[in-house]
Parts: sequence; C-alpha cells; structure tokens
Amino acid sequence: MEPSQQVVDFELSKKLKVLDLNYDSYFTWWACEKAECDCKEKLTLHTSEASNLTNYPAYTVSELLNLIPHMVDTKQNEPFNFFRFNLEKSFTCDLAEYKKTDTYIVNYQCDSRSPDDGFIIRRLTRNIYDANPANALAKMIIFLIESKLY
Repeated sequence: MEPSQQVVDFELSKKLKVLDLNYDSYFTWWACEKAECDCKEKLTLHTSEASNLTNYPAYTVSELLNLIPHMVDTKQNEPFNFFRFNLEKSFTCDLAEYKKTDTYIVNYQCDSRSPDDGFIIRRLTRNIYDANPANALAKMIIFLIESKLY
C-alpha cells in the first residue's frame, strides 16, 4: 500500500490545519501556495524549511486514533447524551464492474437505550465513511470540531 493511502489526503490535511488541529505528524504534505508555482502537493517523511512551500500534517490512522475522543457528551437529551466511538470495516460493491472495495465507517453510538428504541441504535450523526481509514477518521474529527464537540 502506498504511503499516500495510509495518511489523510491533502485536502483534509489542509482543512484540519485551518480548523487549528496542529499536532506533530510522522508524515507531511508540502505544497506551493504561490500563484506562479505550478507544482503538485508532495508527501514526505520529514520536515524541512522551504520558503516557497507550505506544510500540512499528514496524519496516519494511529495518530488520528490517538486524537479522536473515545466518548462525546452532547450535553442534551439526558440520559441519551453520551456517545462512544465506533469504527467498523465494511465494503461497497460496484455492480457494473463487479468490484468490491473495503470501506471504513466511523461514528459514535449512544451508550444508553430506551425500551421504546427496540433494535434502533442512536448515532451521533450519519455514518462517515471512506476507503482510506485515515480520511474517515479525519472527516469525523472535522465534524466534531465544526459541531463544537471536540
């Protein structure tokens, strides 16, 4: 598996930095932000000081698992306000091409149930998913930050 498939993609790395999530990462995306620059973003294993390049942490799955909260308290609708982290591996099928693709699903599930719920599981939001587990985790962290739950 390519290193670029094991870290958060460039666009999500930029969004996390804009949302002020700045932690050290083993990998770094570098990009030229100047108008006259025609280079594509590049993933590296180290940091360097380059005046014409902007860096963005390219978080790995393990780094994101350390950053994501194990539980979220919405502070609303007690006792149904605590949600626990949940990560699942599933797959999608492209029937036109007979192709199966692994997919990672991230969400939070309520830790309390009502007798009226039956088999319904309360979730914090709609499932967030991606073929790259780092992207799925990054999307959830972005959701939490934007929802003021992080």
